[in-house]
Amino acid sequence: MRPEDQAVIRQWQGRLKNPVQIGLHRSAHPATPDFEGFAHALSGLFPNVAVVGETEEGNQTPFLRIHPRIRYSIVPEGHELTPFLEALEWIAEGDVPAFDAAMSGRLRSLNVPAVFTLFVAASCPHCPKAVRQMNALCLNSEWIRLDIVDAFRFATETDGIQSVPTLVLEGGFRWGGQLDLQEVIDAAINRDPLRIGAASLESLVSDGQAARLAEIMLMHRCILPAFIDLLVHPQWQIRLGAMVAVETLVIEAPALARSIADMLWPRFAGSDDRIKGDILYVMGEIGAVSHRDRVMAALRNEKNPEVIEAAQEALEMMRGE
Repeated sequence: MRPEDQAVIRQWQGRLKNPVQIGLHRSAHPATPDFEGFAHALSGLFPNVAVVGETEEGNQTPFLRIHPRIRYSIVPEGHELTPFLEALEWIAEGDVPAFDAAMSGRLRSLNVPAVFTLFVAASCPHCPKAVRQMNALCLNSEWIRLDIVDAFRFATETDGIQSVPTLVLEGGFRWGGQLDLQEVIDAAINRDPLRIGAASLESLVSDGQAARLAEIMLMHRCILPAFIDLLVHPQWQIRLGAMVAVETLVIEAPALARSIADMLWPRFAGSDDRIKGDILYVMGEIGAVSHRDRVMAALRNEKNPEVIEAAQEALEMMRGE
């Protein structure tokens, strides 16, 4: 950590009175030591800041999670340090800036998850305002998740970032330069639900709110295409959350639940055996009798005993329909 950043942190030492926890997500990525160094230096200067490390497999971008819905894929130094410390203070002291009545009303109207990615740079003098705005927006709505990303270090060619700050809402919306928060939240509210991506839905499961997946689909009377991605997700916890939502749909809207079959079955052939077993469980749970022949073919052709057992159980559930 640079001496000038240490000096800024010392100015804040009396303002964090309550404890706050930061999640340090490490990986094999070469940037990980920079995040580790910052987190441990910060906790050394702030006795109330606890750093909890978690190691991810592979080469994923490292990040600091300061709130269940806010993560920093940037080492907050230079211009980015002060808004980072402000957010820590808001979280630790429970003193989140409130919006006016009109904006608060708009935020209450948001009833689907919205994942925002804010691309910034530590050297950018205009980025801190956007970070403050989006941190406050996220902390005022349980539906919003925010990723703050170092544009120079982690933006890819497909992100198409030409300048900073740039804000991207999952589904193709983007804003550059000064943000109009009213326009941002209105775009989140008025999105076509079919454009809600897997990242938004996955965030609900990760936050322990899998039941809301079913609520969203019941509200809009449709199966979100991204929901199928969760049912075949490589992480078991995400698949489990999606299957809990399926069980709710079976009870509340069985015809809607059965419509999952045509969207899900094409994923069967290319999946590994664990996911195949879960797909078969879902097919049985929703009573996908129109796919009985496909399940019977799986029973005949699959080699893994667990997949065969899952196919048998699915057929038994279909017979019980």
